[in-house]
Amino acid sequence: MKVSKTILYGLLMVTLLVPYMAIGHAATPKYLGVSEDQVFEWKTEFDKGPLEDIFEDYGITEEKTIDRYTGAIFDLLEFDEDVVSWKVVVTDIRDDDDKDYDGAIEDEDDVGYVKIRLDIYEKEEGEDWEDLDKSESYKIWEGEEIVYSDYLLASFVEQRIPFTTELGNPATLWLELGMGLYYYDINKLDPIEQDPFDWVVAPEWPMFFAPKNLDYDDVADDCDEWIEDRGYVSNYGGALEDHVSVGTVDVDYFFKSKDVGLKTNIEFNSQFEEFDSEIKYTDDGVMYYYEWEYDGDTIAKFELSMFDQGLEYELENWWWISLIVVAAIVGILILIIVIKKKKS
Repeated sequence: MKVSKTILYGLLMVTLLVPYMAIGHAATPKYLGVSEDQVFEWKTEFDKGPLEDIFEDYGITEEKTIDRYTGAIFDLLEFDEDVVSWKVVVTDIRDDDDKDYDGAIEDEDDVGYVKIRLDIYEKEEGEDWEDLDKSESYKIWEGEEIVYSDYLLASFVEQRIPFTTELGNPATLWLELGMGLYYYDINKLDPIEQDPFDWVVAPEWPMFFAPKNLDYDDVADDCDEWIEDRGYVSNYGGALEDHVSVGTVDVDYFFKSKDVGLKTNIEFNSQFEEFDSEIKYTDDGVMYYYEWEYDGDTIAKFELSMFDQGLEYELENWWWISLIVVAAIVGILILIIVIKKKKS
């Protein structure tokens, strides 16, 4: 009888703790935190308003031109102000492989990676899911800081934004967007040239997944060191280190803090306001928060949803919440024992 009660209490504790535990799925290799057929949903928020402010700060006053430019950026990023959710389905995971990687900061032999396939969907309020991108290839790299440092450094480069002129002719808009850790299509025009400011960069989607063991502090430090060494950059009108910065996003636990992601800041000059980005990950390397701002106003925001409710607070605070739950359960058990003793 006592054994049965012990098992019952144990099951009760596990049941109460499950909602607060970090997302976990067994996967191989060890740095991979997702598996085939997993589905992830993010609540989204998109607003062209801050982009309009950017072009007004550039001195553009014609409303049609501003609409054309902001529309081109949203088309490139596949953002839609009416969309309230994105969904990503992991449809295929290939065997892990490795390759020599030539990075902006350093080169590394045999960097491991896993190629996965994604189906991406979007949804408007009260509507069904619609296709956004199907069978897209995505690489999750082993926890090599040089790869993710490259993605961050690419965020400080002019992005290539195609658009159509008023006369219907194709044209290209070049603009620093300061989107932070994003999954970019990077074209190194000269394989030997490792300077990101000589790359052609186009943003794809937020960095949905990262390796489980990525050291965000090392990524930030490597980027800051490269930024400091880079010196003068004409687009910024001065030394790069005076205009851009990379840092970690920390979550406080009882007696320590933990790095869960990265943030970036761009400040051109007095004519323009600042770009900011912030991205956060679960222990399995699943993006649970991403925000991109201009002048403190949100252009895009993604918040991971589970069971149709946002769990950002729980994901960041599950450790101490779990302790409180355990303490509450222990207190209840002690109370039950005391009551039983009094009755006996």
